[in-house]
Amino acid sequence: MMRQIEAYIAGNLSENEIDQLWIEFLKAPEWYEIFEIELILRMMGREKNLAENGCDIEQFLNTLFTD
Repeated sequence: MMRQIEAYIAGNLSENEIDQLWIEFLKAPEWYEIFEIELILRMMGREKNLAENGCDIEQFLNTLFTD
């Protein structure tokens, strides 16, 4: 299931696979919580990386919507 979540975040699932993933989230809400945590951790990693490279908050927010 974790591989499916990672593939979904990366944009590597078909429409059918996405539908199946959301069905699994409905069946087992704990997996949806893991999905949310994964998104938060990735966002925190980006924020840290950008801060280390002298990026300001506006640039950081722009990166959230460009990937």
